[in-house]
Amino acid sequence: MGFTLKNKRFTKVTLNEYTKNSIYLDPEKAQDYFNYIQRNPTNLIEQKTVKSLFPKLENKTCLEIGCAGAIYGREMLNKRALQVDSIDYSSAMIKLAKKITKDTINYHLKDINHEFHLYKTYDFICASFVFHYSRNLSKTLKNIIKLINPKGILLFSVPNPEKHKKKENLLYLGHQKSPTKFYNHSEKEYLDILTPYGFVIDFEKKEDFIVVKFMKSE
Repeated sequence: MGFTLKNKRFTKVTLNEYTKNSIYLDPEKAQDYFNYIQRNPTNLIEQKTVKSLFPKLENKTCLEIGCAGAIYGREMLNKRALQVDSIDYSSAMIKLAKKITKDTINYHLKDINHEFHLYKTYDFICASFVFHYSRNLSKTLKNIIKLINPKGILLFSVPNPEKHKKKENLLYLGHQKSPTKFYNHSEKEYLDILTPYGFVIDFEKKEDFIVVKFMKSE
């Protein structure tokens, strides 16, 4: 999610004005965001890093969390996944992804800030720049962990926590720099929540983001 954080402007806005991140919900802004992440240097580096950590997926069941253009859903298909599902809280983002993937991916309108069920579990889950939108990280991650099969993999990226304020922040996304609200959780918070359920098998820290690859215990 290439972004610019403008601290001076941050002090002048009220976060409650942006409780709904309209860049994802409004069809026109969603298209702007999708175009943006296909060209923005930060996004391109993040995509390359995350894809390099994909496990073997042949005959595996996979879930993409956050379907922006189905960038990772398509990679799952390229790696011959048995089945690919995708969730997003925005019908606009799902509509964009469906135009690209047709009927090769199953989409579900779900919000990570609410407990949800998909009535199946997965061998691999990928969440790119999603978990920083969780108001309650522990609740969100534990809900996601329930969806992972034993020895299954969760791979996720988030903005580098060291570059942002504690708790609430604003990002300015897309070519029009639309403001969106996110919650900055520390590296320690992520790792502490995951540890009882398995092992972090890879951890990549870049200037603008971190990537965590986690394996669930048997």
